This record gives sequence, C-alpha cells and structure tokens, in this order.
Amino acid sequence: MKIKLFFPILLTLLLNTPAKPTYFNVLADSNPTTDMTNVSIESGESFDTDNIFYDDFSSSRLDSNWVVSHRKWGANDNKGVSADNVFLNTKDDKLIIRALGNQHLENSTIDGIGGPLSGGAIVLKDTVRPGRFEVRMKTTYRAGICAAFWTYTEDGDANNHEIDIELPPRSGNTNPFDEVLFTNWVSGNKLEQSQQKLSYYLNDGEYHTFAFDWYYSKNHKQIDYFIDGVKLASHKDQNFVPYLPSRLWLGAWIPNNEGFVGLPNFDTSYMEIDYVKYSPFLNQETVTLGTASGCGNTSLEYKIITEKPRYEWISNGTFHSIAKSSSISSRGYSYTGNVTLSNNYGYLDTSTSGGAKLGKSSSITYKIDSVPPEEKFTFEANFKGKTTAKLNYFNRSGVLFDSHSIQLENTEWDQLTYNFLTPKETYYMEMVFETLNEGEVLLDNLSMYMNDYQENIPDPDPGEGGGGSSSSSSVEEPGSSSTGTGVSSSSQSQSSSEKNDDKESFMQNMAYIGIGALVGSTITALIFLIFLLSKKK
Repeated sequence: MKIKLFFPILLTLLLNTPAKPTYFNVLADSNPTTDMTNVSIESGESFDTDNIFYDDFSSSRLDSNWVVSHRKWGANDNKGVSADNVFLNTKDDKLIIRALGNQHLENSTIDGIGGPLSGGAIVLKDTVRPGRFEVRMKTTYRAGICAAFWTYTEDGDANNHEIDIELPPRSGNTNPFDEVLFTNWVSGNKLEQSQQKLSYYLNDGEYHTFAFDWYYSKNHKQIDYFIDGVKLASHKDQNFVPYLPSRLWLGAWIPNNEGFVGLPNFDTSYMEIDYVKYSPFLNQETVTLGTASGCGNTSLEYKIITEKPRYEWISNGTFHSIAKSSSISSRGYSYTGNVTLSNNYGYLDTSTSGGAKLGKSSSITYKIDSVPPEEKFTFEANFKGKTTAKLNYFNRSGVLFDSHSIQLENTEWDQLTYNFLTPKETYYMEMVFETLNEGEVLLDNLSMYMNDYQENIPDPDPGEGGGGSSSSSSVEEPGSSSTGTGVSSSSQSQSSSEKNDDKESFMQNMAYIGIGALVGSTITALIFLIFLLSKKK
C-alpha cells in the first residue's frame, strides 16, 4: 500500500519540475562567446590549475590582490598614473580607470602626478610567470590614451622584460580603434612587434576580451595574442620572448608623443574592467628572480563609487569653467562671428552654470574624434532662441560625407534630444550650432553619449527642459538627414544582433523544453512500469 501511494506522488513531483539547462565551464559575469574558455593552448603544455588567479572585482576592495600605482615613466612632461584615477564601482562590481585629457580643467596634482594628461593603473601583488593572461573590459574610447594590459620587470642591468597589448596603436590617427598593437621585449631595444587590423572597432561600448599566452618551455618559446577568443598574432622569435618572472599591469596612461596614440583632445575618458584572469603553465623554464620590480609608488588609495560614469564625448558642455576663464579655443571649441561666454547665459542657476551666446550670423563648433561607425548615440543641448544644429560626419580621409541638421526655435529655454546612428564611414564628427541674420541663441549643457548597444533609445518626457516642449528626433539611419522642431517617435526596428540573440535564446529554450519532455516521458514510463510490477506482487 505504501508503494502504491509513493509512486503517484513521485510522478506528480517530476511532472511539475521544469527541466534546467546545464552550463559548462562559463566564468561568472562573463560573455561565453568572447572569453578564452574554449581556446586551446599549445600541444604538450598544460595549466597549473592549482594556482589560477581570477578577480571579478566583486569583493568591494582592491588591496587584497592589487596595488595602485602612482608614478611616471618615460619623458617628464606627462603626468603619469595617479591613484586619483582609479575607482571601484561597488554597485556593478567593476574596476574603473580614468584618463584626463588636455581639455580637462582641474589641475590638482600630488608630487607632480595627476591632473590633465594623467591616467591610472593597478599592479598585481603576486609575481607572474609564463601562462595565459586574460582581461575582459571596455576600452578607453578616445585617441590620445594608451590603454594597455601588460607584464613588466627589469633585470639587474635595467633591461625590461615586457609583454604588451596596447590600443590604439602607434599611428597618430584620430580613430585607430580598429587596430591593436602587440609587443614583447627583452631589453630597451630588443622587441618583436605586430600591428593588427580588425573588422570592427574596439571602442564600440561593448566588452572585449584581450589575452596572451606566454610560453617559455623546452618545446615552446613564443607569445600568442588574442582578442575575443581569436588568435591574431604569434611571436616566435626566441630572442625576444621574456624569461623573467614579472608584474602584471592593467591601466591607461597618456604619452607625450602624438605619434604614439594621437592627441588627447578630450576632457575625461574611462576604461571599465569586468574581470582579470591569470592561468600559469606547468613546466616552464623562467629564471627565478623572486619579487619582480617596477611597481613604483603604491602608497595611495583608490576611490569607491556606486554609479557608473557617463562616457561623455563633448568636453565642458556646461561652459561654466570656460566662462570663468573666458577661454574657449583651448577647450576644443572653435567659432565664427560674435560668440560670448558668461554665467549669465546659463540654463540653470547662474552661480553653478555657464552658457554661450551666439549673435547673428555666428557659429560654434566642437570636433569629436574617435567616433565609431554604425553605433547609437544621443546628442543633447539646452537652447533659447533660433539656431540650426548640425552633426557633420567625416571619413578616414577627412572628407565631409554626410550631415544631419535640425532647425530649432523657441523663445523660452528648450531641450534638444537627438538620437542617431553614426554612418558606416564615420571616422570623426563635428557638432555645429549656427545662427542666421535674424536671430541669436543661448546654448548650454551640450552632451553626446553612446547608448547601450542592445537597447533602443527611449523618447524623452514631453516638457522636459524648462520653457517649451522638448524637441527630439528619432534614431537616424546612415545617409539620412532630419529637420524639424516637434516631438517625434524614436522607435526603431529591432537590430540584426537583437534578432540573432532572440533566435538563439528561442532555440536554446526549445532545446531545453525538448530535452525536459524526453526525460520526463522516459521517467514516467519507468515509474508506470514499476507501479504495474509492484501491483502484480
């Protein structure tokens, strides 16, 4: 009797328990399509699985694994890496490293380090040896910064042993983020280097996985370099493969050489790190050195933040600090005609906001480099008066090939919100406001920022912005132009990537349902058979 009651109850429980998917070796908070999980190492090599290091910055502290660097290197006219530029975002469990360009207005430094033209870096406390090195991050998105992931030490003769992944590469272009530089050194002038062209842009607002495999064993002395799980270079000249235990670095710094990574024509830029992983190899032949050198001063602390910073593409858009100094050309802007700056022209309280006034037949322009093509952006501004707002698009040859214009007019303060998609050939942009003979305009709070790649851009709420109704424009397709002043829809058809994600998710769910149904049917049949046999007994 007990057996007869048990099996129907068990059957009911099984039929009401949903089938669960199984996940294989996927890192927490990582993208399984771009990490290194399924990338093989060289034949004959193996991982030291007992000593793998992994940090996804979820511990709300850095000092358990890292030190924060506060030092200079190279020529003395750069401001090095400062602890002031290292942040731990405890809300999203991300490491944020800031770089300050030549349009940054604050000049605070400690011992000459920090302020404009400074970056930030962290260094792993433990010494590293040959193995796989991996970081998943959103890179800094502007030219003029060297964003890098590297190992480094010096021998007794000050020769550096170093492995670098750096971007943008040494080209001096305004937007070389479709290229990356791989270098390994064994002294100050002995190196193997390759510059790789990509089919996409690394400053697209997405996470990308950068990795290298460092071998120094009997069978392999080489460095293999990867981006998003794809091997892009293999350096096999044994004269240039480091053999000393090293320090692992991660950071962004601003060189004083324009030909290195371009000019830092921006206010603030960021890199955002999701995780770092180091998997040492077994049976390597590196020379034992003890503690690796080259960290510099690490006595200063990082900062805790609880919100992700906005990646702003327009410098000093409030005009407040520029208005106080009456200097506009040195802050990235150019103008024609009669343009004046004053706190009295600001959209907000005059004590905290500046503004720009354009007289009749005048214009103000801001050049924006390093703009990736075919990406979603939002452009915003407060205005009062009559003006034409333009976004001009330039190709790699510096030729203006497209322009979007919006006619704006309101006797009270209004807000422009313009959602757009950069055309395919975009290399850099210009933001322009210009007036006609019959009008003048006040401007404030200029802003351009990238939207999350998978999300459509919502419409602003009507009335947002002070005086009149909010002026907005929908996402523009490449090659189109737009004029108008009313509120229009910013809905957009689903992107191909979103459709592919939905299709993949649907197929996975169907597979799980099918597997669950098959397992459930099999178990049901077995239980029913056992039930019949028990009944006969």
